Amino acid sequence: MKLRRYFSAAVLSVCFGATLSPAWAACPSGGIYTPAEASAGQADYNAHCASCHNADLSGNSGPALAGPKFVSYLTFTKITPTQLQAFITAQMPADAPGSLTATQYSDIFAYLLSFNHYPAGKDPISPSGLSCLQLLPYPGSQ
Repeated sequence: MKLRRYFSAAVLSVCFGATLSPAWAACPSGGIYTPAEASAGQADYNAHCASCHNADLSGNSGPALAGPKFVSYLTFTKITPTQLQAFITAQMPADAPGSLTATQYSDIFAYLLSFNHYPAGKDPISPSGLSCLQLLPYPGSQ
């Protein structure tokens, strides 16, 4: 009886797997941002974020966005990439929240991913790409 249940589940997942998991089909292969986005994001980060988070993302009056303190934050909060980008877009920069363009926020997020060694790809940042990314395990300085 147990074997029949396992077999039925396996057949259903093979036959209908693509229909049951449309989010998987939308995930880009490779990374979820482009190197060009990360490059543009570095300039925007330096202009709008580094004064609080430091040029090396180690944190100052704002929290660290790279390294062990960032890993602790990710581990403690279990924040998703979608949530982190939404927070940055709504709350940053601290002295002028929401004042950057959507492209600038996406580029800055791409730079944060690049600095933290999350792989780049050929597709620009998108909501479906963000939902595919796992921030943990942290790639660190690979």
